[in-house]
Amino acid sequence: MQGALAWIRGQKDTYEATEKAVLAYDPHYGRYYLTVSELVGERQRRYDVAAEFARRAIATDPEDGLAYTVLGEALMNLGRTNEAREVFSEGQDKSKRYEDVRRENWLEVLDHLDSFKTIETENFVVRMHPSELEVMRHYLPDLLETSWETLTAKYGFTPTESVRVDSFDEANDFSVRSIGVPGLPALGVCFGNVITLLGPLSRPLSSFSWSRTAWHEFAHTITLGQSRGQVPRWLTEGLSVYEEKMRRSVWGREMHKELYDRLRNDRLLRMDKINRAFRGPDIMFAYYQGGLIAEHLTESRGFEVIPRMLVAFGKDRTTAEVFKEVLGLELADYDRQFRAFVEKQVGDY
Repeated sequence: MQGALAWIRGQKDTYEATEKAVLAYDPHYGRYYLTVSELVGERQRRYDVAAEFARRAIATDPEDGLAYTVLGEALMNLGRTNEAREVFSEGQDKSKRYEDVRRENWLEVLDHLDSFKTIETENFVVRMHPSELEVMRHYLPDLLETSWETLTAKYGFTPTESVRVDSFDEANDFSVRSIGVPGLPALGVCFGNVITLLGPLSRPLSSFSWSRTAWHEFAHTITLGQSRGQVPRWLTEGLSVYEEKMRRSVWGREMHKELYDRLRNDRLLRMDKINRAFRGPDIMFAYYQGGLIAEHLTESRGFEVIPRMLVAFGKDRTTAEVFKEVLGLELADYDRQFRAFVEKQVGDY
């Protein structure tokens, strides 16, 4: 774990020292590289690097079935599903001692995806279930192309390759494609140049907006790409929430009562704590406050600071460093400015 943390912090000497020490103790300990692979994927969304480390894990210990699952997951997140299927199958041959539930789930959903139909546009490769295809082919590809045209121009960033989009008619198929197990409480997931979505038949009609979800997820493609995957969760989610509202005002999220309660009880999420809120009971408010922060930064500093912040995060900067470098502010000073912004919005309720 120390080696993995050193890698994502850019501490090359520390990483190499721990690698040397671990392999001197056990030359076949591929789990060292596997730990780095999983953390790089989880924290930096650098799935190409995660795949490289997983391959090193396999080269170090070819009998470790888990390494094949981790490599297959990275390939899934890169959109290389045919390669992922081969790796998962190889992992089945290597792991005689235990059953890997996620691997088996992914193999099952990959078989299911074979029945999907593919539509290619200038910038997207979209797969849809036949039950939704004949209607959605007239809407989803056009919406995605509009999001590309709008957001690439706005952020000054263009993905270098086509974006792959898988739209599912069943919620559990979407969940397994995204994380390997059913039950994911989300409407869409973005891995960078790969997006998974719930189609309109996956839930009761009118219970959610598939179009808002698609727009939200492509905004992630932009912010993840511009920051080399290192944008913190509060900003990438906040910008996607902000772009929902910029696209259509009715897509705006309304949590004014909770915002007022948190203002009056001094429970607005602080900038040095907000990222961890995405792993707890405050997650929905963290999305909302992230959107408000994006709105406040745009109103107070101009939208041009947003791409500058994303580029800065892509240079391994912390939130405190980016705020100091781009905005000239300490985090506590920004907290006070944001509180004043919220006071203007709901203070007289």
